[in-house]
Amino acid sequence: MKKALITLILLVGFLNLTAQNASVAWYNWSNPETFLLSPPPLITGWGVHSDSLSHTFNGKMFYEFNGEYYPISNWAEYYLWFVNKYWYNFTDPQLYEYYYLQNDDYEMARYIAGDNYQGYYYPSRINITFVGKDVDVNRLNANSKYIASNDKKVKKLEKQVTFSEEQYKKEHDIKKNEQIGNKNQAKLHKIETKNELNNKEYKHKTNNNSSTNGNSSGNTMKSEGIPSSNTQKKSSGSKTIK
Repeated sequence: MKKALITLILLVGFLNLTAQNASVAWYNWSNPETFLLSPPPLITGWGVHSDSLSHTFNGKMFYEFNGEYYPISNWAEYYLWFVNKYWYNFTDPQLYEYYYLQNDDYEMARYIAGDNYQGYYYPSRINITFVGKDVDVNRLNANSKYIASNDKKVKKLEKQVTFSEEQYKKEHDIKKNEQIGNKNQAKLHKIETKNELNNKEYKHKTNNNSSTNGNSSGNTMKSEGIPSSNTQKKSSGSKTIK
């Protein structure tokens, strides 16, 4: 039994090394055996805990993205990881995950083979056949030019992935800095507006106090300069005693 297992592993390894690309029918998109007999993915995502998880789950592969580990046992799972990690290279990437959750092999395969992937070379060396189905676009047909079939193309694929990741990070950082700048400007504007309102309120109070003081002093001057009627009457009614 052990000898047969070793022979099978060596055979699979030989097939993976020698095969340039393999044909995968859409209905085998979630088939582990089809994945095992296909050339291995060109872009991988091993994480710190991949080995320990593989040991725990009977040799199953696990790729990491953003702290989460994705089991990789078929093309459906592999492309779920790839679409999630490089979502900025796809149109409506949430659609693939939706099809994955629905176990819809046809829609998953059609999404990957369609115009949704913005990269040039694909991270896998497989052709997709849509037996019994009509599709408008199949970039991964038998004559596909989007498969990295040699070392030179594989290097271009790796540069393509690295470049797109760096570009995304730069754009993300720029947008983040712009958002921080906008928030700081909004805070500054709020502070300036508050200070302006405080200054206006202070000036208004100062003017009111000045008006009140002016009226008080005017009334005092009038009372000092004009004798009262009682005083006038007393003066006119008094007689001089000789």
